[in-house]
Parts: sequence; C-alpha cells; structure tokens
Amino acid sequence: MLIAGIDEAGRGCLIGPMVLCAVAIEQEREGELWQIGVRDSKRLTPSKRERLGEQIAQIAHSVQMALVLPQEIDRENLNVLSKKKSAELISRLDPDWVYLDVPARGPGIQKYCQAIRWLVGREDLKIFGENRADQNYAVVAAASIVAKVVRDAEIKKLHKLYGDFGSGYPSDPKTKSFARNCLTAHKGLPPIIRTKWSTIARIRKSRKQPPLFGGFGKEEE
Repeated sequence: MLIAGIDEAGRGCLIGPMVLCAVAIEQEREGELWQIGVRDSKRLTPSKRERLGEQIAQIAHSVQMALVLPQEIDRENLNVLSKKKSAELISRLDPDWVYLDVPARGPGIQKYCQAIRWLVGREDLKIFGENRADQNYAVVAAASIVAKVVRDAEIKKLHKLYGDFGSGYPSDPKTKSFARNCLTAHKGLPPIIRTKWSTIARIRKSRKQPPLFGGFGKEEE
C-alpha cells in the first residue's frame, strides 16, 4: 500500500514562499524513515535536514513539491491555497492513504480533510489529519524535512538578490527591519514580501503612511 505524508514550511513567514511537500512511500518501508533519524524538522539542524533529505529521496517512492509565492498568498486565503496545493500533490502521487499536518483543531481537522478529498475527487481516499502530525508520523516528518530544505534553499537565492533579510519570519528583527527599510526608502515592497500581512500594516501605521489595502491587515497563520 502506498501512503503519503504532506507538510509545509514557511506558512507564517513574511518573506518568501510557502513550500508544501508530499512524500509517498510503501507502507512497509515507513519504519526506515525512523531508522535514519527522521523527526520534526524544527528539532534538526539545517545540515542534518539536508542529509536526511537526500536519504528520504532514496527511500521514498516519490517526492513532490509545490511552491506558493507571496503574490498568490496576497490574492487568496492561505487555508484555501493549502488545500488546493495539497490536493494537487495527492493527485500527482495517487496514494492509497494520506497523512496530513492540518493547521486546524477539533472539528476543523475533519472539515479540512474532507475539503481536500473533494478537491481530489476521490471519495474513497483515506485521509487522516492531525495538528502537528510531523511529531507522530514518519512520513509526515519526512515531508516536513524536505519542505524545510527546499524553503531554505529558496531563501538563500533571495538573499543573493535582495540582501540578508534574515529568516523571513515576522518574529525576526532583521526581517522586520528589511521590510521597514523598503517602505522608508519609498521604493515600494518587493515581490518577495506578503504585502497583506499584518506586520506590514503595523509598520505602515507606525510610519504614519497611507495604508495600501484600506488599513486591513491579514494575520499570520
């Protein structure tokens, strides 16, 4: 039986893409992922994630990726995009069973899974969703690791083009300073920034500049 795990990296960032990854593996080989040291990507160093990413690619039946750019996130609800991209990844892999790291709790988990099942168009598709599933399921942890590796690589590319803006997350002072400097220089925000994020609205307010989107910020999720 072919099982797949889906997770993302960069969901709450201010700068750069959100990366969704799906790892498909034969169920009987899932234990090999634990054996090589797969676990929640946030508990691993960048170099360890890169090494594991290469090993995951060798063990997995297939690894698929979807990048969601800031412009897309500005145009559409983040949860809607996550469901659409997850459905696309599932359709590429055609697994028998899917494990999802779901950005919801309680009844919202089942609704999230059902929406993806509907988008895939397979009512028979078995989907199991859980908040922080990367902590409990090796195939989801593997997807988390690969997604993080790919996002880190994308951020390095952007650093070469735009300078060192830090991690890209709004909690990073270097990231907020970069966004603030872009607005102060009156050059406008570059396309790598999610312009509707509430961080930008707060910076604009603190600078007493006219809000670009009617003063309504979009909360990081």
